[in-house]
Amino acid sequence: MRLDTFGLLLLLPLPLQPVAEPSSTADTLTAGPLVLEVHVSRTAHLFHVVDQVAEWSPFCHTQYRAALEPLSAEDETLLARHARLRERRGWGGGLEQTFYTAAPLDEALATGVEAGWIEAEEAELERLVLTHFAERVEHLINAERERVAEFGRRIARELRALEALAVRLAALVGRSPEPVPVFLLANPAANDFGGGFNGGRLTLEVPREADAFGTFLHELTHVFLDLRRADIEAAVRNRDAPFDTQTVNEGIAHALSPGIHHAAGAGRDPLVERVRQLEERGQELTDYDLRVHRYALALRPLVREMLTDEALTFDTFLARSIETWTVVVELELVRARTRGR
Repeated sequence: MRLDTFGLLLLLPLPLQPVAEPSSTADTLTAGPLVLEVHVSRTAHLFHVVDQVAEWSPFCHTQYRAALEPLSAEDETLLARHARLRERRGWGGGLEQTFYTAAPLDEALATGVEAGWIEAEEAELERLVLTHFAERVEHLINAERERVAEFGRRIARELRALEALAVRLAALVGRSPEPVPVFLLANPAANDFGGGFNGGRLTLEVPREADAFGTFLHELTHVFLDLRRADIEAAVRNRDAPFDTQTVNEGIAHALSPGIHHAAGAGRDPLVERVRQLEERGQELTDYDLRVHRYALALRPLVREMLTDEALTFDTFLARSIETWTVVVELELVRARTRGR
């Protein structure tokens, strides 16, 4: 049996379903097998903004630092202390679980220590750092409050399309996720945005102008892929670097969005355009950005088939995804030989 394509589903008229204004409590939205607990939380904002400004990872977003500049020597010292802790903990290593929460900061810290997500001395450090930046972060929250609230309402309006996607992904991976905490975050940039799914929490930065819904779909794809993480890890275990679990996950998610779902204003084919830009910069498959985007481009027909064909199982989908990487590598070898002529 075949289903309508997801792209068409996004165009269906959807009933308005109200979402509460920003608060520190969850608005629970159900889309078939997917339950979303949508938060706009002060604690999550405090952590997220400071975490981005600390620039501890190449995946941090520079617009947050620009929004807080100029930074004093004291600011930089505290950010460096946070960065050292963050590097030690890594993605999903306890800080996400502690701070992406609806709870007030003190309660979040106490819960994090009690649950074993962070140590008591780490909690005290984070209390010091986050409190130091609180006033500036709250200014950002207040400036973007209505824009973030509107995105919460946007999620509610899109529930029918989200349900169609969730039903297919749940059938593909063979299970449904636990309720997903979603943290909508103020973003000082007009067009730069991002999101993540780490530690069981989904985060989404809502920009001032660009449409972040595609990124939301991208991160929801990670929610379902994470349910089969062990299978993906096993499939790439004996593969040569740089092919790894992250490449598979990001390739599939990028193939869906921006590969299949183009956000409003993204252009005719943002995935193709992104690959072109990265190639012009001289990137190769060893570079993360080109590797993921070129793999996503090659995966796009398979992901489109996955969205519409109920007969396609996860084992078959994963095996074909791995085979697709082999084709990407072979084509790169041909491309390299051509350049060398």
